[in-house]
Amino acid sequence: MDYENRQLRLKIDVFELKQSRILNELHEVRRINRQLNKQVQKLTFANRTASHGVKHYSSDYNDKSNYQQTQGKEEIINTYQTDQQLKSIPPIFDQENYPGRKNIHRTEGMNIADSVSKRLLLNSPCTNIVAFSAILDHTVILGPLQVVKYNKILTNIGNAYDPHHGHAIVRTKGIYLVSVTGMNDGAKDIHLELVRNDDLIGTLYLGRNGWSAMSQTLVLSLDENDLIWVRVYNNNVYAGHSVVGSADQYFNSFSLLLMTPL
Repeated sequence: MDYENRQLRLKIDVFELKQSRILNELHEVRRINRQLNKQVQKLTFANRTASHGVKHYSSDYNDKSNYQQTQGKEEIINTYQTDQQLKSIPPIFDQENYPGRKNIHRTEGMNIADSVSKRLLLNSPCTNIVAFSAILDHTVILGPLQVVKYNKILTNIGNAYDPHHGHAIVRTKGIYLVSVTGMNDGAKDIHLELVRNDDLIGTLYLGRNGWSAMSQTLVLSLDENDLIWVRVYNNNVYAGHSVVGSADQYFNSFSLLLMTPL
């Protein structure tokens, strides 16, 4: 029976390893796709800018031609109001109806309104709240490149964390606070990586001399559709090594918080 259990466990480990490799390949395809989309957006923007420049030049040329043709025959009508013309408009407040108030011309009033609007925008709260914390409530045996799936969700506002795959999905571009804490069983060391779209951004090494713990907290600028996750370092020496947890002891955690959108 023990032999059958070991064989079954080995098959499960092999299956999970293959699954992790397939997911990593999928992440690489997504990363390349994002890069291609960014290049397409840049080319589209450059094309629009160039087209706008051609139209603007053509418009300027036509305006100059019309001016040369009509000069000396009739007056060119200027549709833009000068500052002097705007100031000739009656003030918003007058001393007769609003004693004690300063006369404010419309140009000044517009500047004040713009200033107030800017202050209101700066002080307005962020509506795109993204915050999650997830932990392990059991011990997990892992292998190279295997994703650490934090199964118990404490907070998941904005649904950024996917517990099925162990990934954080960035839905809003911004500045984020990302934190990872790890602990092993003390008998076998383990090397964990915090990655963004398969690119290394953080490392945790948990040694074998007694119970070992480590954490990293980073401030990152993340783009929309970025993927963040924790995985085991790609080395067979860590096959079968574990991170620990229990129903009443949460040693391994993964958290993310949107500090400000960009």
